Amino acid sequence: MLGGNPPPQAGELVVIDSGNTVYFDTTTPILKAIVIDNASLIFDDNQDVALNVEYILVVNNGLFQVGTESNPFQHQAIITMYGQLRSIELPIYGAKVLALRQGTIDMHGVDYGQTWTQLGQTANSGDSQITLRQAMSWPIGSQIIIPTTGDYESQAESEVRTITAQSSNGLILTLDAPLNFTHLGVSRNIGSLTVNARVIQQKDQFEIVYTRIFLGSVTQTWNQVIPPCPVGFNPDQFAVQTCFLGRYGQEIGSDQFGATIMASGANSSDNTQDVILRLSNIEIFNVGQAFRLGRYPVHFHMNGNMSLSYIKSSSVYQSYNRAINIHASNYVTVENNVIYNI
Repeated sequence: MLGGNPPPQAGELVVIDSGNTVYFDTTTPILKAIVIDNASLIFDDNQDVALNVEYILVVNNGLFQVGTESNPFQHQAIITMYGQLRSIELPIYGAKVLALRQGTIDMHGVDYGQTWTQLGQTANSGDSQITLRQAMSWPIGSQIIIPTTGDYESQAESEVRTITAQSSNGLILTLDAPLNFTHLGVSRNIGSLTVNARVIQQKDQFEIVYTRIFLGSVTQTWNQVIPPCPVGFNPDQFAVQTCFLGRYGQEIGSDQFGATIMASGANSSDNTQDVILRLSNIEIFNVGQAFRLGRYPVHFHMNGNMSLSYIKSSSVYQSYNRAINIHASNYVTVENNVIYNI
């Protein structure tokens, strides 16, 4: 129920205004839009929830909150934005967007500590366990990215796996499938043992992909199969390109029209922070809109002083247009994030 009324139906516009606070504790059909106007929409942290919508707009000191940094959301919260190339675009913000004009957006997942580490020893092709350099507290079921340790032609050797078990000391992870490639975890001495000697660490750095909170839908009618790049494909900027989209491995191509988060206030004075965007420990998946200026996964756009805003310990995974963009916005904190498949 919403204010004593039945919950909104598919395709409806939802307006929360006049200082009201709505606690969200359900799964919605695909709504047309949610406007938070001098009001609050707070995700209730007593169950898993899923919000499906085409547009979200926060105005007039509105609040959109999925946990806080001090009290992160403990359950599964999935916000799926819908839209496609022909969707009507809002001025400034576009379509398939979580738009912040004036107010605050808070989205915070559980903090599992450091987002990346190194291999403690080389992981060979065929191994289904890897040894870490330091113990991590990543939960079972987490996705991890194991990047290539080869040269610039080895991009196809980066691998995504799921943790199925962990040793008691936290140093050995069991993966859901064996590795297809070898990933180095060694140190080498370069030069003689003099003051000029150097130690080069050839250790794979790999990262955790957080539980998804914000993602874009895929429009099935635009899908097509993109074949893998041929063996020996050279991605060098001066090479003749023979591989469509320049990616590695067979993929399902779509309209490349992902979701976006855009904070763009009306007042860019350094004395006023009309927009506050705070993100931590979340996954932002299937985002960014290809070949479109200003349609980035996370976009801090012309806000002047944003010292209260940040994106920390989060992942941007599968983007069609960059990852984190800061445009004429000062003092934004960006730290400890994982960016993959851009």
